Amino acid sequence: MKLSAQKNAFYFATNPLGAQHDALIRDEGNNINLNWDGIWHVQSRRFDQGWSAEIAIPFQTLRFHSGDNRIWGINFGRFIPRKKEESYWTPMLRSYSFFGRLKISSYGHLVGLPNICHGKRSQFMPYLIGGKNQEKGTSFA
Repeated sequence: MKLSAQKNAFYFATNPLGAQHDALIRDEGNNINLNWDGIWHVQSRRFDQGWSAEIAIPFQTLRFHSGDNRIWGINFGRFIPRKKEESYWTPMLRSYSFFGRLKISSYGHLVGLPNICHGKRSQFMPYLIGGKNQEKGTSFA
């Protein structure tokens, strides 16, 4: 099976408090859009030995062509500050330099997700803004 070089990715990160950070990465990290704001959910939990997180990313958040036999580039990473340790599911070689984690073409492959489609690409978020105006010289009894 021949793969075309994948150079773009969606970036999702969290911490033990459940904070969310995401970005859109293009051209192997030469263009990073930190203002991209995807819809996704995270639930983290702390325990004596560390912490864990469960992340849900709706397919509608991701851009992809529908169809069977999709091959997804994917990688998982973690950083342990107290040990200054950084590790990845698909290893990132030191020769890639500091930005090696953005070398999307070297990510692992995820297969076996048949018949998926991204659904509708719109969202609705209701909100209410309140305020008060009082003209000068008027009084209320």
